[in-house]
Amino acid sequence: DDVTYLLQDELREFNPTPPEKWVGDVLKRLGNSDDWAVQFNGIDDMRRLVKSVPKLLAPSLRKVVAAIVELADSLRSQLAKNGLRSLGELFARFGKAMNVDIDLSMVVMMKRAADTNRFIAEEAEITLIQVCRSATESFLMKSLVTSFANRQPRVRQRAVWCLAMLAQRIVLSGSSPSMSPELAAAADATTKALGDANSGVRSLARVSAYVLIGIGGSAGVSTGAAGVRLADAMLTGVDASAFDAFDLQCVQRCLGHAPFAG
Repeated sequence: DDVTYLLQDELREFNPTPPEKWVGDVLKRLGNSDDWAVQFNGIDDMRRLVKSVPKLLAPSLRKVVAAIVELADSLRSQLAKNGLRSLGELFARFGKAMNVDIDLSMVVMMKRAADTNRFIAEEAEITLIQVCRSATESFLMKSLVTSFANRQPRVRQRAVWCLAMLAQRIVLSGSSPSMSPELAAAADATTKALGDANSGVRSLARVSAYVLIGIGGSAGVSTGAAGVRLADAMLTGVDASAFDAFDLQCVQRCLGHAPFAG
């Protein structure tokens, strides 16, 4: 059962470029549930297409995403890990073209990030970082709102972390963040998370509050009671120049404990 998990830079280039019908072959292999090794290699070949010739995938993108999401949710850890890795690469490459499938994808990514198996959870966390860097802000925010209502605290914790990453992306974009409805939604969701029953969710909400107030300043949140609550709750003693919500080690140092608990 030994396999090699390749980084994107380690994937072989095509020489020559495959014909369009090759995408159909890859899809068949992704769906071959009788042989997980065939599926695993199919994921890597799909990743090669994403890396080198994404235009070949474009007409079949929704079918590809559906197949990869199913594999990312597989009980076989090898398929789940490689599926999650490829899902992040799909978002990074195709950006807004993934909007239509963001909810489908986020449900599985959140579920796997909350997995008690760290082998899977760590890969899912890396995937969430890629998604928070590249997904369309409005679609991502709407998907996160759904995760905030999840009954599992571990899922809500990851959702608040994603909220902090999204907020950081917006406030540092220089694109009039004070006018962003997504930033207003982030402030509202963070305020609610500060009152969550789970201490881990509340702790990460302080990180999001820091992004909104400590980094975003007056542009990060509206004035009023909500702004005061966020300011009171945000992390203190943090070096803004060294802070990065996308870096879990940085988040851990700022919190003084592991970011995800329970």
